Formats: sequence, structure tokens, C-alpha cells
Amino acid sequence: ADVLELPGMPSDALRFRGEPNPFQDGLTFTIPGRGAARLEVFDVAGRLVRKLELSEGAMDVRQVRWDGRDEAGRATPAGLYHARLIRNGSTRTTNVIRLQ
Repeated sequence: ADVLELPGMPSDALRFRGEPNPFQDGLTFTIPGRGAARLEVFDVAGRLVRKLELSEGAMDVRQVRWDGRDEAGRATPAGLYHARLIRNGSTRTTNVIRLQ
């Protein structure tokens, strides 16, 4: 996964979100905070599609891109997906839609 760190932004300036939403070829999740985190993407049946690990970072806001592929590198079908961010024992979830 590609991780981009954004300097000079307070950790509460951005909320966990995926953009663009809906998406076709991939989307970028903006994640506040410097600590290590895990982003998990699930299909509507609750199956884990992809897991992206973020190590501790130096910036207050980071971005990680999900390319719309599963753990085996296969393109996922169009539909609704649930993205879950886990960090420091806290969990946040958002929904994203993949178009054909």
C-alpha cells in the first residue's frame, strides 16, 4: 500500500474517510494520527477482502491507497464495502462503493 504523510496538519483536521466514493480503480483513505494502525476492508457478507498495515508515522495525517484488489491481487467486484480502521484499541468504520 502507498502511504503519504501530510506535514503540518492537526490530527483532528480530517476524519477517517475514503475518496473518491464511489470509486472505480482505487481510493485513498485519509487517516488522522501518528500511531500504528490497521485498515481492513470487508465485503457485504463480512469476509475480509484486504488488510493494510500502517506503521507508526511522523506526520499527524496520513493517506493510504487501496487499489480495489483483494489479498491475492484480484480485482474486487462492484458493490458496497466496509472499511474498518483499528488503532490503539479504537475502531472506526466507513462504507465505500466500488463501481464497475
